[in-house]
Amino acid sequence: MSGKGRYTSPEGSKFGEYWAAFVCSVQAFCVGCILGWTSPTLVILLKPDSPIPIDHGDASTIASSSTIGHLIAALISKQMIERVGRKNSMFLGGLPLIICWSLTCFAHNVSLLIVARLLAGVALGVVFGVTPLYLGEIASVEIRGIIGSTMGVMINLGILFAFIVIPYLSIAMAAVVFLVISLGVEIAIYFIPESPYFLVAKSRESEAEMVLEKLRGKLDVSEELMLIKSLINETGAEQKDLGLIESLNLLFRVKSNLRSFSIINLLVVSLYLGGLVSIVVYGNIIFQAAGNSISDHIAIILIAITQVIASIISSFIIDHTGRKPLIFGAGAALGICNFVIGGYFFLIEYTGRNEVMQYSFVPLVAAIVLVFASNIGVTNIQSILTGEILASNVKGIASGLSNIFSSLVALVTIKMYQVLATSLGHSIPFLGFSVIVTSVTIILMIITPETKGRTFAEIQQLLVKRK
Repeated sequence: MSGKGRYTSPEGSKFGEYWAAFVCSVQAFCVGCILGWTSPTLVILLKPDSPIPIDHGDASTIASSSTIGHLIAALISKQMIERVGRKNSMFLGGLPLIICWSLTCFAHNVSLLIVARLLAGVALGVVFGVTPLYLGEIASVEIRGIIGSTMGVMINLGILFAFIVIPYLSIAMAAVVFLVISLGVEIAIYFIPESPYFLVAKSRESEAEMVLEKLRGKLDVSEELMLIKSLINETGAEQKDLGLIESLNLLFRVKSNLRSFSIINLLVVSLYLGGLVSIVVYGNIIFQAAGNSISDHIAIILIAITQVIASIISSFIIDHTGRKPLIFGAGAALGICNFVIGGYFFLIEYTGRNEVMQYSFVPLVAAIVLVFASNIGVTNIQSILTGEILASNVKGIASGLSNIFSSLVALVTIKMYQVLATSLGHSIPFLGFSVIVTSVTIILMIITPETKGRTFAEIQQLLVKRK
């Protein structure tokens, strides 16, 4: 029974969509809290009066353990999403987060913190995998862009919230705050509808019709339901025709597919080896070493505010600016800013010119510009190009492999940054980032087609052409 007659307006209402999007955005906020926990907490743990004494090796392990959880999630999330559904996957993804904060509340040694962070990484990986898909499937066309952009903004707000509150609370009390929010989200997820696309794929069409009625708040959703059925039938036929070996052959032997896959993964390298992740994870430690006139706490809050502002701005300019200008602008800014930060530390660490510390505002300004550029021209561009340049018959396998690659690069970057900074100083990682991101940007400018204003067929033709 479809439940027709419960809606008085044939035009419909967006309340159902906004409610589901709000719940997803708060879960994204919780993911932001995961990402923002590390930097201020490591400063507390490394103090002489730390509640859980650790050394720099322990610090890098705690910071990088979430990436192992993210890798585990990347390996299982696709099957989970297709078997239990989008809504249930979000619910299951919230459980390790609840366990993570519960363990953190009672943690009395490094091992418990590492396990907690590993579970946090699992939650992070599942949410990153399912939430954009869910939002894309429940949102109507006219508000899909707005709803889709909320996730990035809310993640950055979660990072900002963690940066602000953690220094004023004990580790256990901060975990309680995050636990309460996570529990609230978990309860709210129970009351949002399943994706109509998943229901149609599972031959539960009457349920899909009821869900569409709730989401759209109107009487007749038959036209949209027919479109969903048609799309599911088309994509289902494609997926049944291709096994794993065939998908891998298509990905690596077809020139356009290999080129698009390379572009996506080069953007992953820019994201993790462009300085952004190291600043977010180790920002407090970096700004303490830089000797800023303002506290590292204020400095890292400025970084988080910059991320929020940049994510909001990017949602407005992304469709009005070509992809390649943003890639070039961000790449140039990242190369310069990493060089400035690395050069500043090099003068202190290798020449003994401590008088440069009177210019300690320079690395902070460079870090702010770096974070702004990363959010404008790397983070969002990667997700957009994933949808624009990957062919539909390899999108699943390419996205899965890219997620695994992303997790491995994140693991190496976060673990090795602290190792290198402790043994060789902060200058070496940032100077290395400058070289890497500049090289990657040059390659991207050569092999990346401009996709703005072009159809999928035109983009595929550009990918086949030799430069």
